[in-house]
Amino acid sequence: MTTSEFIKNLFLHPARTVDVLKEKSRLLLIVLLVINAPVFGILYFSTHFIANLAVPIFWIFGSLIGVVLFFAVGSYLCNYYLITKLLKEKEIGSSVKVMGYYYILTYSLYHLIMIPIFVALLISFDYYLVVIIYNISHLILLLWIIALSTQAVYYLQKDSELRSALKVFTAFFISYILISIVVLIEAADLISRIIR
Repeated sequence: MTTSEFIKNLFLHPARTVDVLKEKSRLLLIVLLVINAPVFGILYFSTHFIANLAVPIFWIFGSLIGVVLFFAVGSYLCNYYLITKLLKEKEIGSSVKVMGYYYILTYSLYHLIMIPIFVALLISFDYYLVVIIYNISHLILLLWIIALSTQAVYYLQKDSELRSALKVFTAFFISYILISIVVLIEAADLISRIIR
């Protein structure tokens, strides 16, 4: 399967991509995560704060924010793993790997599509539209990740659709809550330092 066929199937026939991703090396997953983390951070920073991106400190700070993506993916996969362990399921490793691939591949495609749009909007100083588009497109991205993960679990674990969806949704929302708590604690700490 060529790359273009794979991307087409990712949108139209996700079940056809499951076996392909199951055979891929975990190293590629880590490489994609390392590439996407700073992009995620810089994109988040530039779409939520009015900052001069020509100043190098903002790129450094944006890249540091990107570490959140590592925690998000890791937390999501760990939660799913723990849920399946509690349910005493077999062959969990392949579904965890495929879910990780879906998470990071969708982010890769999202960045390829959205970065030129955000750059054009930031150059035109249309900051309100940037924030609105970022938040709506990011919500769609997360729903797509959940849908692809559910498809993978359903295909690999031979579960019912409802059981697959429940496991994925539970793992995702526990992860989302944990990341939100960490971010809020860090934000509160940063604000208290600035106020002092």
